[in-house]
Amino acid sequence: GYIDRLDEILPEQGTPYTRILDYKTGKVTTSSDKNLEKTFTKPEYKTHFQAGVYGLLYHKIQPKAAIKTGIYTLKKSNKGIFYLNDGEVLDNNFYEPFETGLKGLLKDLFNKNIPFTQTTEQKNCTYCPYIGICQRD
Repeated sequence: GYIDRLDEILPEQGTPYTRILDYKTGKVTTSSDKNLEKTFTKPEYKTHFQAGVYGLLYHKIQPKAAIKTGIYTLKKSNKGIFYLNDGEVLDNNFYEPFETGLKGLLKDLFNKNIPFTQTTEQKNCTYCPYIGICQRD
């Protein structure tokens, strides 16, 4: 979890904002759908999740900052930056449901009554750094 790029953008017109970018070298799935549920349930949207966490955490330390969070896919650099929230500054319409989803995910993760199970989608294990622990290498 390292932010790849953090800029203060001062547009000639419009409001200044902080831009958080996450560079990706592999295949990336993006969607402009503002329904955050798949961000927490579908592994192919892990980049949305990561960018959302960066935005939320930065908001927590700089609550007055106008923040835009984006994903820059190197394999599709000609498409430019994909921004969460349709390129609009993140606001409570983003932060509140995202934080609720994150808290729910963490609550389930640490719930002793929900046993840990390996994914049934073994393709998810291809680049996982913990593949040896699960004995799928």
